[in-house]
Amino acid sequence: MKGFCPGCDRAVEAAPDTGKCPQCHGVLAQAPEFEPLPQAQRRVPWLAVLAGVAALAAVVVAAMWRTAAHKPAPASAPAQAAPAADFSAVMRAHELTGERAIAPGTADAAMAQYASQAKDAAALTQAVRGLVKPGGLQRVALGQRRKHAVLNTAELWSALREGKAQPVHPIEAAWLVKGLLQTKGIAAQFVTDGAGVQTPLLLSRTRLGLKLADGTVLEPLEAAAMTAPKPVSDAQAAAMWLVLRANVLRLRSEYQAAYRDLSAAEAIAPDLAAARFVRGVAQLDQRMTDQGIATCEAALGQQQDPLARLFLAEVAMANDQPVKALQRCDEALTAAPGLPEAVVTKAQVLMGRLQTLPVDQRPAASKEIAALLDEALNANPVPTGARASKAQLLLIDKEEQAAENLLRSAVQTHKEIESALLLAELHTAHKRHADAAQVLQDVDAPLDDARIALAWVQALIADGKRDKALELMEKAFAQAPDNRTIGLLRAQLLAEGGKTKEAIAALDGLLTGEDSEQIALLQAQLLIADNQTERAASVLAKLRDKRPADKKVALLLLVALARAGKLADADKVASAALNDKLVTPMDLAETWLQAQQLQKAIAVLEPEAAAEKPDAQTAATLAVMYVMGGRKADAVALRDRVAVKLGPQAEEFRKTIDEAIAAAEQEKSKAAVPAAQGAP
Repeated sequence: MKGFCPGCDRAVEAAPDTGKCPQCHGVLAQAPEFEPLPQAQRRVPWLAVLAGVAALAAVVVAAMWRTAAHKPAPASAPAQAAPAADFSAVMRAHELTGERAIAPGTADAAMAQYASQAKDAAALTQAVRGLVKPGGLQRVALGQRRKHAVLNTAELWSALREGKAQPVHPIEAAWLVKGLLQTKGIAAQFVTDGAGVQTPLLLSRTRLGLKLADGTVLEPLEAAAMTAPKPVSDAQAAAMWLVLRANVLRLRSEYQAAYRDLSAAEAIAPDLAAARFVRGVAQLDQRMTDQGIATCEAALGQQQDPLARLFLAEVAMANDQPVKALQRCDEALTAAPGLPEAVVTKAQVLMGRLQTLPVDQRPAASKEIAALLDEALNANPVPTGARASKAQLLLIDKEEQAAENLLRSAVQTHKEIESALLLAELHTAHKRHADAAQVLQDVDAPLDDARIALAWVQALIADGKRDKALELMEKAFAQAPDNRTIGLLRAQLLAEGGKTKEAIAALDGLLTGEDSEQIALLQAQLLIADNQTERAASVLAKLRDKRPADKKVALLLLVALARAGKLADADKVASAALNDKLVTPMDLAETWLQAQQLQKAIAVLEPEAAAEKPDAQTAATLAVMYVMGGRKADAVALRDRVAVKLGPQAEEFRKTIDEAIAAAEQEKSKAAVPAAQGAP
């Protein structure tokens, strides 16, 4: 029986003799009678934690989690903040080159010309505000995972002039304004708002503007004035910009580049804890859990941030530590009482613990969760995940219609992505696949989110619209060419649609990264299916050098070599795999058969069938192979010879062999008909 151990703070298998925790011997917190919760009960985290990659191909569907392929660069030693003029020099010193070494705020000739047209600071201020428009300066949505590059000032200005600017963070916009003001010779001081809930580690709510000599605070992305402006040094603002860029690189799994940006940020502004926190998040991404948590804790010790506490609550939940997660939520609520995001996260944690509670305690727990979610739903604005979480609770309480109504309202009125995903899941559970696809279409769901792409494609395929599913995947890939999950799903659909060569080419772009070996294995299988056996053998030989104990790699290499006509090399692989006990004779025989080498398959099994007490399945398989090779008499003789050694099982064995021989003969005759029809 599985239960939750409060002492170990995780789910464990009960010790069979005592029924207690096998680690600490504590009593498990679970009722003897257990009612599974509906499938729809899954948390909707308000922050994505520990991204995973689903590796999908025509022949294999496997989950592939990122491993620590790259070790992070060590944190920079404490240093004095670099003067503003030296920002680019510091960046170059940390191995940043080309455009990546250009500091934010660096203006080009086009910016200087634009600024020169304004007669004074007021006119330039008004012109900057006019840049806020579609295709111009737009704020990135709170909580949105920015995956496109964070640009330096000149690059952003170029995108603005072409009307191709992507949504930016206020920190990026502030540096653009700084560059324009500098070209006009207007002095300005960076300021941030000291009011409200501050997020100095996540930077998600950081407002950054510029205070002019007359006291005007210029924030192009903000309508309301700052309540309590406080100065920020140029060094801190430059480090913030580098942390933003590092975080985007982290989301794209470009860890080495991200660590270089973070090291430069730490050198420019040693007192900015955000760099250390993002370093810890990157370590968590790379499955260095203990190190990542320690790094994040160190950043929190340097500077408090309630939303960062909630991030660590999500990490705790991902590691099956609900007690620790609740502690993090309470810490965030202590620092910021009534913080809506903290209220939602706490409700989600408690919802996740419902399974561990005795049945008679669940109604009270549900009532507590409902109260928390109602509090969050009364906030303005309503935090991400609140409506979807409320719907999950309704589903748990078997109020499906109420849950569906709430989700429909959240999707139609508020365009909530999390609610759309849950509503689509609900439609799918009732086989309303067209409705599931329509929900995701109506919500204007961004296709660069792999969850949306996957759910949408699955709905279309289930609705019999495979062509539309592939068309959708192509759009998703165009929007997010760096998203590995989307790339793999696209390759799968291409392969399943018979476009094997296109699928192989699609996987070419995914052969670098932490899961490159799994991608290479998938590609090798497609290469074999496409009769590109020489290339498949080359790929698999390199893989075997890295993974000599991998049974699948060895057997696929044997198939590729044999089909490429390199039987001597295939024999060496087979002998080595057998001698190393990596494969069984039956494994080897079946693989030789896949390699279209029937006689070699027979040769592997004949010694096994000649044993004093041969395995019945092995003998039956060999008999079928004899028939396939036109040796029915040998199959009958094998049947009679083995049957006398099986005692009471002899009759059943004879019957099995006779049925196998009959089936093999039938298959053989079917194969002969097309051949005869095609003869001249």
